[in-house]
Amino acid sequence: MLKACAIRNVKYSDLWETPDTLWNSVLPKLYTKPIRIWEPFVGVTNRSTKIFKELGHDVIETTDDFFTLTWPETADVLISNPPFSRKFEVLEKLIQLQESKTHPFMILLPSWVFASATVRTMVKKYKIDLQIVVPSMRVHYYHPETHQQVRKTAFDSVFVGYGLPVKHALTYL
Repeated sequence: MLKACAIRNVKYSDLWETPDTLWNSVLPKLYTKPIRIWEPFVGVTNRSTKIFKELGHDVIETTDDFFTLTWPETADVLISNPPFSRKFEVLEKLIQLQESKTHPFMILLPSWVFASATVRTMVKKYKIDLQIVVPSMRVHYYHPETHQQVRKTAFDSVFVGYGLPVKHALTYL
């Protein structure tokens, strides 16, 4: 199992990391005080964890298979860029966790995911109102091997979440 993904059977496309500029532009607008972030998809270089800590937050990293884990009791929110090949499974597990207690989460996904039939079915099945946080920039991810930012991303990304400190279900930053 790769440390990078915390999911078995990882694919190359799952290892692209989120740029620091995105985390630096989004997190301070949502969380003005330190929080404890659960980061289950730390990536190849732990880029997100380093930025979260630089922004003053505590971080709980887990590298075991995400689908076998339970919510860490001390975590305030899960914030991550999950493997896109397993995006619907990750989202459904996070939604299922809401049945016992509110566990806020914010995961970075391609914007089309929110309008997909799969997510519409989940929303109806679990009777949940998801939140969308739209970053002010297109996300250009870091290559998993060169660790260089590749400015050729052909899609927009948004954060899909629940229990976030935003006033509206759709929030533009």
